Amino acid sequence: MDEPQVPPNNPPAAAKPVKAEHKPRTKQVTAARKAAAHTARASDPEEQNVARAWVAEQLRAGRDVAWRQLASESGRGETWCRARIREAKDMATDAEPQPASAERHGMHLVPVGSE
Repeated sequence: MDEPQVPPNNPPAAAKPVKAEHKPRTKQVTAARKAAAHTARASDPEEQNVARAWVAEQLRAGRDVAWRQLASESGRGETWCRARIREAKDMATDAEPQPASAERHGMHLVPVGSE
């Protein structure tokens, strides 16, 4: 004999997870972000150049650089270190010689005359 089905204890609408309401940032979070940005802007340009040179040296040696490595060398925070690594990588790619038979086209190198 078939057993009767028992309805679930929770109705379907109650089974759905409730989304948390989006809370606006607190003044403390905003102040911390502003302070971090100010610290990054106020850093010594010579210190930035030394950090970029160190990263470039590591890249030329074939080693990838993580922000934590630079942080241990410089004593700076994650955002500052990531910015210096990004700048050093951008400078390295800008310094690479382009083939004579190609020109920049957006993000790709396209042979001249193939357009």
